[in-house]
Amino acid sequence: MSKATLFDSRIKKYAYCKPPEIYRDLGTSALGLSKEQVDTMREKYGKNSFQERKTDTTIQRLRRAFINPFHVILFILGIVSLVADVFMASNFTRNATTALIIFSMIVISG
Repeated sequence: MSKATLFDSRIKKYAYCKPPEIYRDLGTSALGLSKEQVDTMREKYGKNSFQERKTDTTIQRLRRAFINPFHVILFILGIVSLVADVFMASNFTRNATTALIIFSMIVISG
């Protein structure tokens, strides 16, 4: 049996029990654990605390926001548009609007 199934079965069992039965099964009372019981549990199971998560730097957050398949495809399309519409076009037909729109989409969606 998986942990989730065992947990669900315990919840169902305790849902139909009276409080004194639950207290007896869990080894506690309506007033909670005594100081000695708390100390014993801490020695047995350890301190009840969370480990602090390491926070990401700004560069890591930006990298995660901007480097994904959607942005990579948009970036490639922007480069192709820039080359085709600006660098390879004649002076009369040169237009960077499409490339600017694509690059602004990358910045806005990041």
